[in-house]
Amino acid sequence: MNENKTQKAALESAVLSFDIGFDVMERAVANVDVRLENKHATSFYERLGITETHRKDGQIFFAYPRARFDVDKKAYHSVLEQEKRDA
Repeated sequence: MNENKTQKAALESAVLSFDIGFDVMERAVANVDVRLENKHATSFYERLGITETHRKDGQIFFAYPRARFDVDKKAYHSVLEQEKRDA
Protein backbone atom coordinates (compact mmCIF):
# COMPACT_ATOMS: atom_id res chain seq x y z
CA MET A 1 0.00 0.00 0.00
CA ASN A 2 1.20 3.48 -0.76
CA GLU A 3 0.33 7.07 0.13
CA ASN A 4 -2.80 6.85 -2.07
CA LYS A 5 -4.39 4.12 0.04
CA THR A 6 -7.87 4.69 1.39
CA GLN A 7 -8.57 5.01 5.09
CA LYS A 8 -10.02 1.50 5.15
CA ALA A 9 -7.39 -0.11 2.88
CA ALA A 10 -6.28 -2.55 5.59
CA LEU A 11 -9.85 -3.72 6.13
CA GLU A 12 -10.40 -4.09 2.39
CA SER A 13 -7.18 -6.08 2.02
CA ALA A 14 -8.08 -8.34 4.95
CA VAL A 15 -11.60 -8.97 3.65
CA LEU A 16 -10.24 -9.85 0.19
CA SER A 17 -7.66 -12.19 1.74
CA PHE A 18 -10.25 -13.92 3.91
CA ASP A 19 -12.63 -14.21 0.93
CA ILE A 20 -9.92 -15.97 -1.06
CA GLY A 21 -8.97 -18.24 1.82
CA PHE A 22 -12.52 -19.24 2.62
CA ASP A 23 -14.25 -19.15 -0.76
CA VAL A 24 -11.53 -19.99 -3.27
CA MET A 25 -9.26 -22.18 -1.17
CA GLU A 26 -12.19 -23.58 0.86
CA ARG A 27 -10.42 -23.29 4.21
CA ALA A 28 -12.42 -23.64 7.43
CA VAL A 29 -10.12 -21.40 9.49
CA ALA A 30 -7.82 -18.50 8.67
CA ASN A 31 -4.63 -18.73 10.71
CA VAL A 32 -2.81 -15.44 11.08
CA ASP A 33 0.54 -14.84 12.72
CA VAL A 34 1.84 -11.42 13.66
CA ARG A 35 5.19 -10.38 15.06
CA LEU A 36 4.75 -9.37 18.70
CA GLU A 37 6.24 -5.91 18.14
CA ASN A 38 3.82 -5.16 15.27
CA LYS A 39 1.32 -3.32 17.46
CA HIS A 40 -0.68 -1.96 14.49
CA ALA A 41 -1.39 -5.41 13.07
CA THR A 42 -2.07 -6.90 16.51
CA SER A 43 -4.53 -4.11 17.31
CA PHE A 44 -6.18 -4.47 13.88
CA TYR A 45 -6.86 -8.19 14.29
CA GLU A 46 -8.06 -7.68 17.85
CA ARG A 47 -10.51 -5.00 16.63
CA LEU A 48 -11.81 -7.48 14.07
CA GLY A 49 -12.49 -9.87 16.93
CA ILE A 50 -10.15 -12.56 15.70
CA THR A 51 -9.21 -14.98 18.48
CA GLU A 52 -5.64 -15.09 19.75
CA THR A 53 -4.70 -18.74 20.14
CA HIS A 54 -1.16 -18.55 21.47
CA ARG A 55 2.21 -16.80 21.48
CA LYS A 56 5.55 -18.31 20.60
CA ASP A 57 9.00 -17.03 19.63
CA GLY A 58 7.95 -13.40 19.30
CA GLN A 59 4.82 -14.22 17.29
CA ILE A 60 1.13 -13.94 18.16
CA PHE A 61 -1.11 -16.49 16.48
CA PHE A 62 -4.76 -15.80 15.68
CA ALA A 63 -7.53 -18.03 14.32
CA TYR A 64 -10.58 -16.77 12.44
CA PRO A 65 -13.21 -19.43 11.70
CA ARG A 66 -15.12 -19.19 8.44
CA ALA A 67 -18.44 -19.24 10.32
CA ARG A 68 -17.41 -16.10 12.23
CA PHE A 69 -16.25 -14.38 9.03
CA ASP A 70 -19.54 -15.24 7.34
CA VAL A 71 -21.36 -13.41 10.17
CA ASP A 72 -18.94 -10.44 10.18
CA LYS A 73 -18.58 -10.04 6.40
CA LYS A 74 -21.78 -8.05 5.89
CA ALA A 75 -20.66 -5.42 8.41
CA TYR A 76 -17.21 -5.19 6.79
CA HIS A 77 -18.75 -4.65 3.36
CA SER A 78 -21.07 -1.99 4.80
CA VAL A 79 -18.08 -0.08 6.20
CA LEU A 80 -16.26 -0.32 2.86
CA GLU A 81 -19.32 0.77 0.87
CA GLN A 82 -19.82 3.74 3.19
CA GLU A 83 -16.22 4.82 2.62
CA LYS A 84 -16.80 4.74 -1.15
CA ARG A 85 -19.94 6.85 -0.80
CA ASP A 86 -18.12 9.36 1.39
CA ALA A 87 -15.19 9.70 -1.03
